[in-house]
Amino acid sequence: MPPLIRAALWQDRGCRRHRHIIKIGGSYFGHRRLLKGDFASGALRFAWGAPPEELLWLVKRVCDTGGFDSISMDVFECQDGRFLINELQSIFGSREASQMRIDGKPGRYLLRDGEFVFEEGVFNRHKSYPLRVADFVEKLRAEKAAAAPAVARPRVRKPRKA
Repeated sequence: MPPLIRAALWQDRGCRRHRHIIKIGGSYFGHRRLLKGDFASGALRFAWGAPPEELLWLVKRVCDTGGFDSISMDVFECQDGRFLINELQSIFGSREASQMRIDGKPGRYLLRDGEFVFEEGVFNRHKSYPLRVADFVEKLRAEKAAAAPAVARPRVRKPRKA
């Protein structure tokens, strides 16, 4: 995998596809934003389908590197196969009850055993806040479990034979 590149690109005509990827905890969502004229921002036009797997890995890598648990990422997909990150947002809303549909089915990707696996369902109701809260609660539980002292188990004695 190529190293993360620190660069700015203001305009590149070879990058005409715009992708929107959301990661909340272990959930990944993605769709294409369609252009209205020369711009996708504000057009509110989407194309549903599976995002490229290499893009999901890029998002994971950026989030792992930056320590992001909840992020919205706008990405340009270039004709030569490159992905260029245009924007990162830690505070974002989700207008649609589902931020990804594959073959007409709403759902999300989860990373399991080194593979992105599609799970069908509607996960972005109420601007994705229930998913964010569930992720936060899971993190609190893990933190509490890690901080808890180890509990000694009582020794069980075998009864003596008379």
